[in-house]
Parts: sequence; C-alpha cells; structure tokens
Amino acid sequence: MVRTKLFAALVVLATATNAFADPLDGLSAPTRAVERATPREAMRSYLEACRAARWVDAAHVLDLRRLSPERRAEVGPLRARRLKAVLDQELWVDLESLPDREDGGLEGGARRVDVGSVALDAGPVPIALHRVRLDDGSRVWLLAPDTVAAVPALHAARGPSFVEALPEAFSTWRLAEIVLWQWLGLLLFAAIAFVVGAMVARVVLRVSERLTDRTRARWDDHFVRTLRGPTRIVVALVAFLASLELLHLAAPAHASVRRLVLLGFIGTLGWLATRVVRFVGRVVLDLAVDREGVDREAP
Repeated sequence: MVRTKLFAALVVLATATNAFADPLDGLSAPTRAVERATPREAMRSYLEACRAARWVDAAHVLDLRRLSPERRAEVGPLRARRLKAVLDQELWVDLESLPDREDGGLEGGARRVDVGSVALDAGPVPIALHRVRLDDGSRVWLLAPDTVAAVPALHAARGPSFVEALPEAFSTWRLAEIVLWQWLGLLLFAAIAFVVGAMVARVVLRVSERLTDRTRARWDDHFVRTLRGPTRIVVALVAFLASLELLHLAAPAHASVRRLVLLGFIGTLGWLATRVVRFVGRVVLDLAVDREGVDREAP
C-alpha cells in the first residue's frame, strides 16, 4: 500500500515537473533571434522561419512540453514543417488580427490567443498561442501544446505527405506563396487541361457536325464551327480548375489562381459573343443573298 502511494506521488511529481519545465529544452539553438514577446511577433517569426526553411527556428515557436527533451531536436522541426503545410491550405493567418502586446491584450489573467481552427472529421482543431515562462525567466508566446500534439493528425488528413520525399528545394523555393513543386504542378496540369480540352471539344464537335450534316440548312454548320475554339478553351479551363485541389495551394494563391481562371472564362465568353455576332451577321447576309436570287428568278 505504501509503495503504491509512493509510486503515485512520484508520477504526479514527474508530471508536474514536466508541466513547468522549459518546453524548448532539447532543441538545437536557433540560427538567429526568434522574436516571441507578443502573439503577433511569435506567429510572424514562425511563418518567416518556415518560408526560409529554417525549421529549427520555427520549432522554437512550438510548445514541445508533451515531447520528451530527447525527442524534441528531431520531432520539433518536423512538427513545425508539417503544421506550416496544413496552415498553407487550411488557415491563412492574418498577422494584423493578432495582438501585438506582451500580455496579448487579454483580461483576467488569460494566457491564450486563438489564431483560428482547422476542421477535421472529429471536429475543429484549435490553432492557438499561449504565454509561457522559459528557464531564463523570459515570458514568450508559443503555439500551444494541444495544437502541437494535433499536428500528426492534421497533416495526415490535410497535408501533402508525398512532398517530404522530394528534395527540400521543391518545398522551400517559393514565388507568390506558391512553392516550386506547385509551380511545376500548375504547368503540368495546364498542359494536360489543354490536351483534354482539345480532345473533348473535338469529339463533341464531330458528333455535332454529323448531326448537322443530316439537315439541309447551312447555318447550323457555320454555328458548329463558331463554337469550336471557345468550346476547347472552356473544357480546358474546367479541367484545370478541377485539378487545383491536388496541388494543396495556400489560400491566397488558390484564390488568385481561381480568379485567373475566372478571367479566362470571361475572356472566352467575350470571344464567343464576338463569334456569335459574326455568325448572325453571316446568316443574315446569306439569307439576303438567297432572297435576292429568288427575286431575280421570279418572272
């Protein structure tokens, strides 16, 4: 009985010690100063470190208390990288919306600031910062332990896991919040969409031509030819738009690409309208010529 109570007391003591221990012990030293005095500074430091592929620096904005110090040097940077992959496509962080005060602008002694949440089948997972005291006595804001602990599940459900098998340059070089592998994917899908558009449009228009060949009217043949070019582009744009989800684009990049596709649709509709006007003009002209010929032949 005494041994049982002693063991339970040791477990409680170990848990309490871990709860108050420095959550960054075991991490390698950062390559540069990591600002974490306010929630906004902490999140900015994390995002900037991730964009520069400084994963160790990014891990210094994670509360790793639920990991043993022996595992933090290996797991911490990986958690930082995987969390960024999830945030890129599920939660775009508005830094200006985060408090820029050391106390977080919170009242009543609260120490937690919500950044947002990521939806999973089991429910939303909060992405939050909380304020902690490090061993050197400084108070900093770190991504909360429950957020860090949820990263494996978040990445399994929302992250592009195959990217980790690629050379690092494919996921670190970026332009306009689109990394290298995504740029290559955009080019590849654009080429595939062009081919798909040409093939589908060719099949549809060939069937239409066979149907119009059965009629005596000439205008329907002209109408099919009028639709040929715009149909090819519309099908290509639809195919390209359907492939975007496979690229796991960051929210602003995804929105920008969708806007470009929308502009493509608008431009194609304008082109189609111009061709239809010309088609109508040609039909009217042909009717006028035919009527004039009939009038001349009349006695």
